[in-house]
Amino acid sequence: MNVRKNKLVSLAALGLVGGLALAGCGGGADAGNGDSNSSDNGGASAGGYAELSGNLAGSGASSMQNAQNAWTESFMGLVQAEGGDIQVTYDPTGSGTGREQFLSGQVKFAGTDAALDEEELATSAEVCNGEQAFNLPVYISPIAVVFKLEGVDSLDLSAEVIGGIFAGDITSWNDPAIAELNPDADLPDLDIVPVHRSDDSGTTENFTEYLSENAPDAWTHGPIETWPIEGGQSGDGTSGMISTVEGGNGTIGYADASRAGDLGTIAVGVGEESTTLAAASAE
Repeated sequence: MNVRKNKLVSLAALGLVGGLALAGCGGGADAGNGDSNSSDNGGASAGGYAELSGNLAGSGASSMQNAQNAWTESFMGLVQAEGGDIQVTYDPTGSGTGREQFLSGQVKFAGTDAALDEEELATSAEVCNGEQAFNLPVYISPIAVVFKLEGVDSLDLSAEVIGGIFAGDITSWNDPAIAELNPDADLPDLDIVPVHRSDDSGTTENFTEYLSENAPDAWTHGPIETWPIEGGQSGDGTSGMISTVEGGNGTIGYADASRAGDLGTIAVGVGEESTTLAAASAE
């Protein structure tokens, strides 16, 4: 089954809502990591958890790390309660690395913002006992544009201004384009420090696709997984992105909304109004 990714421009959250998928082998493919096994019925029926044992390793999108931790802990708790012994791990390496590790047989499933394409599906037969892998949509990821600017808690920005900032064309927080949208804000004469992901990132792809569709004159690099502009500050994975933004002043980045924490989040212009991030979006 090949379920392609859904990408929706969100009017109730920030930026782009990306559909994150799990890519894995199905059917008769070995579901373990070399030493795992399960009952003939897959261990899903009543009492079947007791027969599960071994290790199941996955990697991929760091934006779904919180969700993966919750899912794996809950699943392992169910198995262990019935006497089974299985360890499920998820390494938040980023979407690109997760797909590469899955297709090379290093892990048995991958979390990815961009579903496996036709070429990757064909390659997956090498690690799925001759069968193709499948993409399973599992998680909605609202992308928040996060920032840290001393003395400023909230800002309204249009897609064009956000695109100009990340393209490197708007470089100061008191730029007229920002001031016009925030007449009541005390904007400092301070350099803007855009922060991007240093790894191949599905979050970067979804974010830049949003910019490409909504601010094509400001963001001319198209939707990309690998950041196209040299220099600037960056972070590895979602945790690295958030840490870099938190560690500066005048910094701005993009990340899964559930990881925004105490950082400011941009209210994104939709038409003539700005839309703030709803708590339900992050949940």
